[in-house]
Amino acid sequence: MKNKLVNLENTRTDEQLEVMQKILEAGHCPFCKENLRNYHKKPTLRETENWLLTEIQWPYERTRCHLIAFAKNHVTTLSELPKEAGSELFELFQWAEKEYGMKGGAVGLGSALAMRFGESKYSSSTVTHLHAQMIFPDADAILPDESIVFYIGKYQTKTK
Repeated sequence: MKNKLVNLENTRTDEQLEVMQKILEAGHCPFCKENLRNYHKKPTLRETENWLLTEIQWPYERTRCHLIAFAKNHVTTLSELPKEAGSELFELFQWAEKEYGMKGGAVGLGSALAMRFGESKYSSSTVTHLHAQMIFPDADAILPDESIVFYIGKYQTKTK
């Protein structure tokens, strides 16, 4: 049976591909709490009833801070979350905005908020477990004709 929990096509680095291949072979969801420490090596920053916040293991280039929040229960769509999960996520990201001194961006948080959900062929996620990313760019390192790209749909190029 094909593991629909991870999508190797959306990996961005050799190291990420290697880890995702191990996950695929084990048949695990790497974002579920019982498996998380086997694959994710960053410490937990904060936790709520519905979310766990940590640094992302493979941050995008030219970011000062790249965080990820995992839904604590295995869900893949927004409609599977309890109503209070939205306000908890917002509170975690408000905390991070202050804690990391994030400036500029979108969503009224002073940083960019992106959330992937559902099938990876649409979301461009590597893992199909609901997660949200908070990205604070290193504006001084980004060239005038560059941007940090958060892919939705098929991931186009590898940065290997």
